Amino acid sequence: MGIPLTNPSPVAVQEETAALQTPDPPAPLSVKSSERQQIDEVKVEARKGTSKIRWDTAERKAVLPLVGAAGALAIALLSYWLVPQAQWAVLLSKVPLAPTLLSATQDLTHNLPIKDTKELTAIASDRFNKGQLPEGEQALSILLDRGALLEAAAIIQAIPAEKTDAPGISYLRGRLAWQSMQSGNPDYEISDAVRDWESAVKAQPNSVDYHEALGFAYYAQNRPREAIQAWADALDILEVRQKTLAASPPQANSSTTRSPNPSDQLTDPETLTIYAGIALALRQVVNDPTQPQTNLSSKATKIYQMVLRNDPVNFQPQALSKNWLWSESAIKDWQILARES
Repeated sequence: MGIPLTNPSPVAVQEETAALQTPDPPAPLSVKSSERQQIDEVKVEARKGTSKIRWDTAERKAVLPLVGAAGALAIALLSYWLVPQAQWAVLLSKVPLAPTLLSATQDLTHNLPIKDTKELTAIASDRFNKGQLPEGEQALSILLDRGALLEAAAIIQAIPAEKTDAPGISYLRGRLAWQSMQSGNPDYEISDAVRDWESAVKAQPNSVDYHEALGFAYYAQNRPREAIQAWADALDILEVRQKTLAASPPQANSSTTRSPNPSDQLTDPETLTIYAGIALALRQVVNDPTQPQTNLSSKATKIYQMVLRNDPVNFQPQALSKNWLWSESAIKDWQILARES
C-alpha cells in the first residue's frame, strides 16, 4: 500500500490546518435498547469464562500486576475471553487529548502557518533544534499524516541525540518505520516499529496512542496475546480518563453538555479501533491450532458487529485504507471477519 510523497494542494492544506484546531466532537449517539441487550449478553458470556486459554504459572504471575489495574479487562488478559464489562456500556463520547498534545496543536495552528511540506519540515527541524519537543512532534506527525516519509526520516535523523529517547519521538520513529514498511521500503521491518513503540510505552505508559499502535504491531507479528494486552491497557487508560471527566464539574463556557446517563452513549472512533483490533486478535487465536479455545469466534463476531453498528462508515475497507494503523493484511483479515460474521 503505497503512500504518496507529493505536497498537498492549497485546499487540502487549508482543510488540514483547520482540522488541527480541535473542534468540538460530534454529539454522541444513543445506544438502542436491543444493542444494549446484545452488549449485556457479551458481558454475561465473558463472566462465564467458557473460552479459557492457559499458559504456565510464571506467565500468569508476570501478567497479574498489569491486569490488576485493568479492572474490567483482567479476565481477558488472563484467559483471552474478552471482558469489557463496564466498558461496553459505560463509555463517554469524548476522550480529552493529552495536555501536551493539545497545547502543541493549538500553538502550531495559531502561531505557525502551514503552507506546504517544505515549510512544515523547516518548522519541525527548528523546533526540535530548540528543544521544543511538543511542537516538533506535532509538525512531524503532520508530515507523517501527509505521507512525507523522506522528509520525516531526515528530521528524525537530525534530532539531537539527547532527545531521541523521548517517548513522543520514539513513537513517531516507530510510526515512520511502520508507514515506510507499508509503502514497500525494505529498509524497515515490523520489529523496528515494535522496538520503538515498546520504548515509548515504557517511558510513558499512560498514552492510549502508544498502546494502540503497539497492539497493531504485535498483531502483525502474529502475537495475539500481547496485542490484546496492549489494547486492554489502552482501554484501561480511557476508562480512567472517562471517570475523571465524569467526575469533573462541567465548564461554564462549554458548548456541549454531559449526558446524565453515560451508558446511553457510544464511544469514539479511537476506542472502536481498539475493539476492532481485539476482534481481529481473537480471530487470530481461533485460527491457531496450538491454542485451546471455546466460543472465541462468536465473541470476535459480536465485537465486530458492535463496531460496525456504532460506526458503519469508518470501518469499511476503503476508509480503513486511509488510516495509517491499518495494514493491508489487517484490512484483509477484517474483510474475512466480515464474511464470517
